[in-house]
Amino acid sequence: MLSELYFLNSKELSKRLAEESISEKLIFLHFLPSAILSGAVVSLPIDMQWAGKEPSSFFVQVLTFITMGIVQYWGFSRAYEINKQIDNKDFFLRYAALNLPISIQTIIYSFFIVIVYGAVIGAIAGSSNVAGGSIIWSCVGVALGASLAVLYFKLLFSAFNQIKAYKNSEIL
Repeated sequence: MLSELYFLNSKELSKRLAEESISEKLIFLHFLPSAILSGAVVSLPIDMQWAGKEPSSFFVQVLTFITMGIVQYWGFSRAYEINKQIDNKDFFLRYAALNLPISIQTIIYSFFIVIVYGAVIGAIAGSSNVAGGSIIWSCVGVALGASLAVLYFKLLFSAFNQIKAYKNSEIL
């Protein structure tokens, strides 16, 4: 798998794309690491700073990077598999088209989830003095971020499954 990827040789990849001698699977294999890295880095870039005397800030950022990378891998791999069950065509076209409405839906759901999260965590954190509390709440925040990414992918899976249902019933 990795031996097929053009990590740095964009000239050769461009040539194969122009010749149309590259499969959608290989294109997906190029897309997946990019999505993992960009999703993980965009969620919280790694910063080489220590929070006080503890390396908790760095730990949380590394945990976020790894967690979001795993979610991106799981989500896009699953969406690609669902698309293969449809007709194994047009994954990128479908994903690109669905990305806007699903992103907006995710933002709307996230807004309400984050308000509730903030109120609950604020009430709990304000009433307790747990040793190492900041790292605990930070890890809870990592889990919240990952759950919002999972929400995005669940909505994407639902949309791909709707395409599959429409294609199978031929009712459009």
